[in-house]
Amino acid sequence: MSFLKLLRRILSPPRPKPIAFATVALRQDDPEADNIRRWHSLSDREQQVAALSCLGYANLEIAQKLTIADGTVKSHMANIRSKFNVHSKAELRRRLSHWDFSGWDFHLI
Repeated sequence: MSFLKLLRRILSPPRPKPIAFATVALRQDDPEADNIRRWHSLSDREQQVAALSCLGYANLEIAQKLTIADGTVKSHMANIRSKFNVHSKAELRRRLSHWDFSGWDFHLI
């Protein structure tokens, strides 16, 4: 299975639980492998918030879509930024700009 197909399989909802060997198989010095390891460190809800953020949703829109408080979204975003070692949503979006999150929008409707 190609790396791109593996990545799509991991990120496409509904998704199976992360496969531990998939990240081990990737080279340790590969920046994409680092992104995938960081992605797996996120909780399910943090992954949802990150995906919607990467799709361009504002915090309030994410809160409405997930039926959670705006403050909860902000808290999740702070955790996500910390886990990805970025300082803004824009930086997170740039880091994951080549990932396809389009299925997440449909999955969460």
